[in-house]
Amino acid sequence: MTRWLMPWFSHDELDKFFDEPFMTRGHSWMNAPVVDVYEKGDSVVIQFEVPGVEEKDLDVEITDKLVIVKGEVKEKKEIKDKKYYRMESRMGSFTRQVAWPTVVDYKKAVAEMEDGVLSVVAPKIGMEKKSTKLKVKKIGKKDK
Repeated sequence: MTRWLMPWFSHDELDKFFDEPFMTRGHSWMNAPVVDVYEKGDSVVIQFEVPGVEEKDLDVEITDKLVIVKGEVKEKKEIKDKKYYRMESRMGSFTRQVAWPTVVDYKKAVAEMEDGVLSVVAPKIGMEKKSTKLKVKKIGKKDK
């Protein structure tokens, strides 16, 4: 596939995408959590969907430009039904970086976890919009 059709993929990523089964497990490029970024009032919220991950298995680092979330999934399920036995497990680690969309006070950010959703919330820094109207003065040749 030519580069101009999918400019957001490098050649290596594109080859990897088509060479490996779509639902392959264990590859961090497929395991990254889904992210929503939005403003709520005077804050910016970045939400990561991390079902099956416990708070103790998450590492959240923030800078003035990025939110970096690292985690590990250690999920095991056992289902017993009459004469049938099945075990499903999902394991692996992930890393996801997301840029803050606006200027935020990252030193006041908080991270909260609820129902498999990690929310990182930081207040926006209020940037006052100041303006001044200027009177245009005509300058004649002798005023220069």
